[in-house]
Amino acid sequence: MDTLTSFVDGLDGWVPYAVFACVGAATFIFPIGLVLPAELFLAVAGILAANGQLSAPLVFVVVCAAAALSLSLSYRSGQPVHCRIQRRPPHSKLRAGAEKGEALMRRRGALAMVAVCWVALLRPIVPLLMGSARYSFPRFLAAGLLGTALWAAALIGGGYALGPAITQYTGIAMAVVIVVPVGNVLIKRLKAKRRAQDGTAPSL
Repeated sequence: MDTLTSFVDGLDGWVPYAVFACVGAATFIFPIGLVLPAELFLAVAGILAANGQLSAPLVFVVVCAAAALSLSLSYRSGQPVHCRIQRRPPHSKLRAGAEKGEALMRRRGALAMVAVCWVALLRPIVPLLMGSARYSFPRFLAAGLLGTALWAAALIGGGYALGPAITQYTGIAMAVVIVVPVGNVLIKRLKAKRRAQDGTAPSL
């Protein structure tokens, strides 16, 4: 985090805001969003804002505006996916999995978009599923922006309030940022696997 802070701190004028706009835009784009450490960037924005080097509200607005563009592009990119999936054989595992995902998005799409902002490995995938499921675009965008606003505000605000502590305990902060989202996905997979095993276990 020290290296990232020094890098952003070394940028002048509008350039740091352009960097954070790129972060907001790439967050929901597959596959870039899978590996982008967006949480670290936003926490660094809060730290620099606490030092008077950036405007936290402006970073927040820039990130949310860029995320709106990113979400729209990702949603549109997901729409052709539905047609390609439907051309696959009826018993294809990929088709079955995609159709289950689409059905889930139709039922829980808004809630999924608000929550998915906190799960790095799902952020660029769920918007594609929403587009593929033909979910209402206005509702999708509203839910996505609400989730992004809550997520960005928490990280920027956290960096602003806890900047010195985060800088002092960089290793712990990075571990939390990386381990929590990954752990969340692994736990969900384990639960799904157990449910599948329970469903296929022979009755006595």
